[in-house]
Amino acid sequence: SISADHLMAVSDEGIEALKRNEVIATLLPGTTFFLGKTSYAPYKKLKHAGVDIALATDYNPGSCHIQSMPFIISLACLFMGMSVEEAFQAATYNGAKSLGLENKVGSIELGMKADLILWDLNSLIEIPYYISNHPIQKVIKNGKIVFGA
Repeated sequence: SISADHLMAVSDEGIEALKRNEVIATLLPGTTFFLGKTSYAPYKKLKHAGVDIALATDYNPGSCHIQSMPFIISLACLFMGMSVEEAFQAATYNGAKSLGLENKVGSIELGMKADLILWDLNSLIEIPYYISNHPIQKVIKNGKIVFGA
């Protein structure tokens, strides 16, 4: 298995098994938030154990009707103790890695697909700071502008 999702109640033994088997922990803080729960996945324990972390929305009609990755990044920073840089990496490169796509997408490098969102922001910290206001200037998919001028 490449990834395991949710992990809100993962045990110490489960964390060790994730590390031993090189499974990426895909954390879904939107589910915890949407269901009104307070027990978020133990990001710091997972990180300390050396488990790679990805972030995702878990968008679905039952337990998480949140589509916004910037909002998920905000939740990860506010309630799971992730730094902005850690949350950004978890939402981009590690997310691609959890799908086995890290050699195609998830980072800005020569030879990678150009799937990018360009925001009118001054720094990375503004992504979680402006929880629901993200002025998107352009969306680029496979190197072609699909939104914006």
